[in-house]
Amino acid sequence: MFVCGFCGAVTPPRTPAVKVVTARRDVRYPFRTKANRLFRLDSSGKVKERFTDDPGGVGWGVLREVLACPPCAARAEPQRE
Repeated sequence: MFVCGFCGAVTPPRTPAVKVVTARRDVRYPFRTKANRLFRLDSSGKVKERFTDDPGGVGWGVLREVLACPPCAARAEPQRE
């Protein structure tokens, strides 16, 4: 049982809760040199450690999320801030 973040109704027992993102923001991830570590076998069968670069990029991060009942979660749209 939980209280829906949109309609405020108390849901019956065993109703699945859905996390809905209500606010998000744009995020820029920087380039990182030698950020990822890989282990590979060389031709003689020895394990070699190798590093690769992370190119970074653009994405979004969650600012706020609420628990919602399934009918309210189907109607919800995320908002940008």
